[in-house]
Amino acid sequence: MGTSSSDQATPTERTPAASRRTQTSLHGRNAGRKTRVYRSASAGDKAACATYIELMRTLLILALFGLLALSVWFAGAAWEHLGGDALPFYGYVAIAGGVLVSLLVGGGLMGLVFYSSRHGYDDMKGGEQDRR
Repeated sequence: MGTSSSDQATPTERTPAASRRTQTSLHGRNAGRKTRVYRSASAGDKAACATYIELMRTLLILALFGLLALSVWFAGAAWEHLGGDALPFYGYVAIAGGVLVSLLVGGGLMGLVFYSSRHGYDDMKGGEQDRR
């Protein structure tokens, strides 16, 4: 009895994502869980992806600098139109100090978040259980 090629192919081989397969992870948070593994892209695909990513990164940086310039302009225009008394030198020092302290507190908290995540303090107690 002859078999056709479609009888021999598994369902995953017939899908466009034929390069997908699963493997059991041995390390880290996903130990013992099934994870998908993908075939690596060809050299031409990697070059095209790198060019696209570089272009998008450049556009993102330009857009962010544009938003920064717009916000500085808006703050200056609002400052001019609102008027009021002139701010003494110690007022500028106080504003700069407040900004610096806010940045230090934010950076410190972000550092604690990364430290806690990488050292396992954020994991669930009682082992690796499904988090659903």
